[in-house]
Amino acid sequence: MEKRLGADRRISLGVFYIVASVGFLITALTILPMFAPFFYAIGKDPTITGRVPLWRQAVHVMSTSHTFTGYGFGMFWRDRSAVARMHTAFRRNSFMGTMTTGCHNVLLEFWLNVGLFGVASYFVALLWSMSGARRMTEQQYAFSASFLLWFLIMGLTERSMSTYEYQTLFLFLTMGVGCNKQAPERNRRNYRRQIGQNAESIDTE
Repeated sequence: MEKRLGADRRISLGVFYIVASVGFLITALTILPMFAPFFYAIGKDPTITGRVPLWRQAVHVMSTSHTFTGYGFGMFWRDRSAVARMHTAFRRNSFMGTMTTGCHNVLLEFWLNVGLFGVASYFVALLWSMSGARRMTEQQYAFSASFLLWFLIMGLTERSMSTYEYQTLFLFLTMGVGCNKQAPERNRRNYRRQIGQNAESIDTE
């Protein structure tokens, strides 16, 4: 009964990730600037070290070109005309006016790469793979929840889905764990019983 209660209380990991990621971006681009006096009073930067203007410009650039299909995975920052349009919002000699390393947000970077169609596909895959949270064992749920929480926090202010990074591999592993169909309890009991019998036979020999 305890295990069933625990499973019933589990949150949908895919929904949580999407709501938190999108909600953070919306908050940063709309509400956060209103609290600038408070952030300055405590010695903090309301632009998150210049990220908010960069995100706003990225949204503007992608809203006017390649909105649905993107520029190709890893190709936006190799396209000189695209990068030049990103730089138009900043002074030529400023850091942001010459920066060509990324959007510093996983969803915006993904939008640059694969467009809204790709972002939507990513969300659907995440929702579908994480829809079986209640079927997961405690260990599987703990692993999936821990990684997605870390991946969420990291992705808020950094790009973290490059092909050469281990977190991309672990994201696929996490989605694979979510897709793993659990055997019925009866089959698991029979399997454990068979293992026990095999161990006993080995001991008697």
